[in-house]
Amino acid sequence: MTTGGRSAGPEGLRNDLARLFELEDKRTREQWNRSLPLIEAVTDRWERASAQGFGAGTSIYHLSYVFGDVSVGENTWIGPYTLLDGSGGLRIGGWCSISVGVQIYSHNTVKWAVTRGRAAYERSPTTIGDCCFLGPQCVVAMGVTVGSQCVVGAHSYVNDDLPERSIAFGAPARVVGRVEIGDDGTVDFRYDAAPDD
Repeated sequence: MTTGGRSAGPEGLRNDLARLFELEDKRTREQWNRSLPLIEAVTDRWERASAQGFGAGTSIYHLSYVFGDVSVGENTWIGPYTLLDGSGGLRIGGWCSISVGVQIYSHNTVKWAVTRGRAAYERSPTTIGDCCFLGPQCVVAMGVTVGSQCVVGAHSYVNDDLPERSIAFGAPARVVGRVEIGDDGTVDFRYDAAPDD
């Protein structure tokens, strides 16, 4: 049985979704040379960001989680599988690149868990400055401020503030250098000398 040109019942819906995915996947591959999950293929990242009140030109994948009070500046790219926890307040500046799998927290439940709920959740605002790059799957802890123009390496755990233009990586993240930007826009990554063995 069909209804308005569509198949009826669960099997018909499955077939309709499969056909939609096939069409959208083809269009996305032709236009962008990429293949995305169905939800990403049929939704608009910029519209989602706008609906969240994020800055102009910012995009956020649908496969990302946003909780609480989160503000994001203009032209920031928020990749898939990210978690933006604004339950204690989260501010992300403009022109940032928040890579795949990044988790940024403004609360934790450590004391609540170890006391069987006798201690409350802890909350503290977290801030990411303008023009920052957070590498894939890094984690920024509650209450941290990452200064503007910082580079944080993949898989890093940032549990302390980072000064502006820091290069940091590791678990816990340590500052290992500085970002230097010339008047002409050239970028130089200056790394600290390695200690003698």
